[in-house]
Amino acid sequence: MLPTAKSPTPFNWKLFPTQSAIFCVAPASVNSSFGTIPSAVWWSGGIFARTGCRPDGTGCTTADCGAQANSNCGAGVGGQNPATIAEFTLQRKANDFYDITLINGANLAERMAPIPAPVATPGAVPKPYWCKVPGSFVNPCAPRDCNWNFGKYIKNVPYPSTTSTTDFTTLLLHSSKKCFSTSECQAGYTCSGSPGACTKTCTSDSDCAGTDQPHCLSGGNGHTYCQCNAESDCTGHSYCGTQFIPGIGPNQTYLHQCGIFAGWWTIDDFCANQNNVVSPIDCGASMFDGDGSSTTNLASLAGCTIRGSSSPGNGTSCYNDSTYPTTCCGCATDSSNVLAQYWPPGAASACNGNNNTTWASAIQPFLVNLKRACPTAYSYPYDDPTSTFQCRSDKPINRLGYKVIFRDLVRPPK
Repeated sequence: MLPTAKSPTPFNWKLFPTQSAIFCVAPASVNSSFGTIPSAVWWSGGIFARTGCRPDGTGCTTADCGAQANSNCGAGVGGQNPATIAEFTLQRKANDFYDITLINGANLAERMAPIPAPVATPGAVPKPYWCKVPGSFVNPCAPRDCNWNFGKYIKNVPYPSTTSTTDFTTLLLHSSKKCFSTSECQAGYTCSGSPGACTKTCTSDSDCAGTDQPHCLSGGNGHTYCQCNAESDCTGHSYCGTQFIPGIGPNQTYLHQCGIFAGWWTIDDFCANQNNVVSPIDCGASMFDGDGSSTTNLASLAGCTIRGSSSPGNGTSCYNDSTYPTTCCGCATDSSNVLAQYWPPGAASACNGNNNTTWASAIQPFLVNLKRACPTAYSYPYDDPTSTFQCRSDKPINRLGYKVIFRDLVRPPK
């Protein structure tokens, strides 16, 4: 987690079930011609939890940020994906903005609730998003509550550009099995770093015989590696999933590996670099954009990034863009999108008719499992209408606190 200026001593860096940690934010100030004055924003940032951290501080299973044990992540350094994040902007005399985001995947279930009441009146903020609880764990689940059971929905993710469905559990499940030296790997495997992962290059399946990763498959970096491609390949309690492998290529390389269940990836994770190929996803593959004439790729569509200085296209939101209405990034709630049914209602009119049909067919299918597992969390960068919450106190100076609660994710069945 990311405490700022001060915190109670001693601070609970390592939390066990039912334990908590409290940290305080010092009032921010800015320098002006009138001297030092209070800042309009108390603090803006995010809170996430690392899991499986080694006592000697040499790394964590999830959300590792390179920090030593019992210490803060460096300024501006986030946790490695996938990581669930609670984000907030705390304002001195205006509404706070806060949310839970799954854009970078999920390593834990997380909820965020303002404390204490009473609060000011919502004004123009829709009631479901005024001082409510994103990531709520209520069970049985109401339409806006989260069950955090991603595996329940991944088997029905529609593959882009087809009418069939494909089980994407292996692709999107994060399996983790880190190593720190080759001596920790099975025979024939090499540790890619410290920390890294055990890998073995191959030319055919016969090179992988006798291992729990018996298939010789492309690594997306010009080489082939022994990998699993189904749960039945992995022995014991291991899951067949996708693991980020540092140190084996110039681009980010992901392989299907047997390991412990550590969370869920997103297409935005895989396509952070347009040169990445995570079978069957080719992040740099060129395709016509929503206007049917200009081109784009999965990386631009997944990350809502600018394709070029002369045509922002995917770098703008379909909810407020009128300049590039058919190449903007994502109007998930547009009534013409068949998958809009899985997003909370009430935001469809905000699109003003803007809709990128290429985004709807290529990216939105990979977001449905995120939105069904937690309807109140961000699934992509411009998911604001169904994921941004606001709150403030009824005092002249807004001093609301927030409680962030972590839980384990629902594990997929073995």
